[in-house]
Amino acid sequence: MMVVMTSREGWTETTIDLPDRGEVWVRHAPAPPGRPTFLLLHGWTATADINWWTSYEALRLRGGVIALDHRGHGQGLRGVRFSLEGCADDAADVARHLGVETVIPIGYSMGGAVAQLVARRHADLVSGVVLAATAGTFNDHPRERRVFRALA
Repeated sequence: MMVVMTSREGWTETTIDLPDRGEVWVRHAPAPPGRPTFLLLHGWTATADINWWTSYEALRLRGGVIALDHRGHGQGLRGVRFSLEGCADDAADVARHLGVETVIPIGYSMGGAVAQLVARRHADLVSGVVLAATAGTFNDHPRERRVFRALA
């Protein structure tokens, strides 16, 4: 189920129901024919708009854009266990729900780890990856492992 909340100048803000998970907020601008779709994945404790609002229009001039709030962030899924893998699956399912055949995940900070997982877990959906200020893991140090265990 998709409920259109607002629409302005080529953008749609919707709530998409992901079965067995709940509703997730999405900002979307469809790609013109032959152009890529950028899947924007935000950092930890942020939202899509906080991390990406200054990039929306520049990216839309080059293709389509999908921006969502990850589970437990902003208007993202609630009541589901947080995991980077879950965020990756949510993002891939949103893209598929919107009828997008391939995406270029762009991940900032935690979103970079999510982008890498989208590419690994949903390779058929990914045509490239862009990573910024990120790492492959965020729990290499014992202190980081304690923090992330406490958050779970």
